[in-house]
Amino acid sequence: MADAGQLVLERLPGPAQLPGLAQAPTLATSPTSPTSAGSPGLPGLPGLPGLPGLTAVQPVGGADGLAYRCRDAVTGAPRLVKVGSAADLGREAAVLADLAEVGGIAHLVDQRAAGPDQIALVSELAEGVGLAEAIARGPMSWGSVARTALALAKALGAVHSRGLVHGGVRPENLVFGRHGPVVTGFAQAVPVGGPYQAAGAQTAWAPPETVAAEVPAAPAHDVYALASLVRALVAPGPQSGGPPPGRRSGR
Repeated sequence: MADAGQLVLERLPGPAQLPGLAQAPTLATSPTSPTSAGSPGLPGLPGLPGLPGLTAVQPVGGADGLAYRCRDAVTGAPRLVKVGSAADLGREAAVLADLAEVGGIAHLVDQRAAGPDQIALVSELAEGVGLAEAIARGPMSWGSVARTALALAKALGAVHSRGLVHGGVRPENLVFGRHGPVVTGFAQAVPVGGPYQAAGAQTAWAPPETVAAEVPAAPAHDVYALASLVRALVAPGPQSGGPPPGRRSGR
């Protein structure tokens, strides 16, 4: 029998049920990329090694390496492939491996060698409306906001219970997927009490104490950022997609 939290997640509204939100268009396969299930790899996209079983769609920006939108050549499931140094992506892979049983996040699907000292991480790609777009479109209903906040809090709470802090809770890392909100962007995740990464907590949604001094990573920082986002869903700030009124534009 499913627990109460699981039942809540199953009843979360999809993009079509959220006021003012529309389902994101399905990604189209690039004409320069193979489309058959027997594709040997991902030719046509510079910098991407051949990865059997995946069909290339398009390159996307990646702060910590190359990133590509792809699809599983057999199931058609959307995937995000990140290629970078084993040192940088290896840490992210370890974090995602620890979160394999956590719901409401984009999970790691596979990890492969991609050249000398390079690896490729294949993870789930949450397709839907990003939280930044949801904020820009205007206030959501209280009911939708409450269900969204509950789902995100449940996912982040599970992350914290494993001794980790996300460190980058912001609109770009939250998506309204087909089955509810999904947390992404774990490249910045750090152990509780550890130092943030160079790019971690560089967000207008972070709590003030992370700006004044270098402070150890704490679950409370994620909670503060989530509360700021929830407030913005109800009463967006004056700048499209920006933090609520009174918040700074820096870290």
